[in-house]
Amino acid sequence: MTTSTVIVEHYQGSLLELSIENASLSGLFNLLKYTDNAIRRAGNNENKKAFLVDCVAHIQKRITYFQRACWVTNLSNYTPQREGHWPPYTAGFTLSLNGKIWLTDNAPIPINRPDAEGVLYPSHRDLCSGKGDDATIYSGLYCYGAQNSPALFLYPDTVKAFNASMKTALCSLIGVHRITGETKVYANSPRQFLFALKDG
Repeated sequence: MTTSTVIVEHYQGSLLELSIENASLSGLFNLLKYTDNAIRRAGNNENKKAFLVDCVAHIQKRITYFQRACWVTNLSNYTPQREGHWPPYTAGFTLSLNGKIWLTDNAPIPINRPDAEGVLYPSHRDLCSGKGDDATIYSGLYCYGAQNSPALFLYPDTVKAFNASMKTALCSLIGVHRITGETKVYANSPRQFLFALKDG
């Protein structure tokens, strides 16, 4: 039985709670999308609507729980691990269109998805949040190799969508770890210098 079936057919039972508690982060986002659609399809069934609204709140709480385990929320003492999903001395970040930015510290987290399971280093796909302009689906890399100046690299989709709010978000990293106003931002592919943070 799928979690989708659980929501529709067992909205008075405990199976939904079990499916939410056991879902991966990506599964929770899929479940949230499905539940939003189920609310619209509930018609005049107010009991079912109320239950599904409660489900949305529960799913959002679970997503927040995962994100607290995945993302650095206080960057004042940010010290990323050398090794992670990316090459050594590299940490991932994601941006939203409205200027939210998340920066990883490469700490392993519980992951449960079709292609990976266990306590693993997170990748960008494990670490997205929000919806619409608040969705942190645009990604990049912070490279801080011991022998090189730190730099930020933006993936092609991020460069294509890049706007003033996203630029402000990147500039907010000045003072974090080895990032300064001199830190340069590049397009990752093709490799191209875009701007220095001090010019943001």
